[in-house]
Amino acid sequence: WWSENSKVPAADWELALLTNRAIRLSTLQSQRDRLLPELQKVLLEQYRLAPEAQRANVLLRYLHSDADAIRVVGARITYEDSVNNLTVPPEARDRLRAMIGDSSPAVRHDVAQAIWALADVAAVDPLRVQLRQETVPAVKIQMVQALAKLGDIRCVPDLVPLLGQTSRAVAEATADALRILG
Repeated sequence: WWSENSKVPAADWELALLTNRAIRLSTLQSQRDRLLPELQKVLLEQYRLAPEAQRANVLLRYLHSDADAIRVVGARITYEDSVNNLTVPPEARDRLRAMIGDSSPAVRHDVAQAIWALADVAAVDPLRVQLRQETVPAVKIQMVQALAKLGDIRCVPDLVPLLGQTSRAVAEATADALRILG
């Protein structure tokens, strides 16, 4: 191997190495993209099939997972249970509030959506704090919509600067929220 590769110019060798890594990364990302929806479907099914007395523990396990894809499932389950008028355990509400600043934008998005569905007024302050530092437009929109539904006018000073956002969708969601808040 060395006798063949020692004659290859360094730039060509590095390009071949980077190309091979890019191909492997693309393959792994494709596999992950196919695996995630299936994993989420299985976890949701596992939650729905769990005896009623164990569902809260299953949900909390999802919400406390180290894997962001599993935390997303927990947030989505909470959202679905809330919009379907099913009981959401208080511990899940507490955990969602703690997840507002999660490291994963997908988790933050779905947590804000779940808080919107729960109309959890105790989440106003954590939402305000995260909104000030949020960089992902889709997550900002979910947070703005949640704050609008919660109806706390203390969030107005946090919303007004978003009207000048480069993202038109964020600015429009903010204008709608301010209209709702009066």
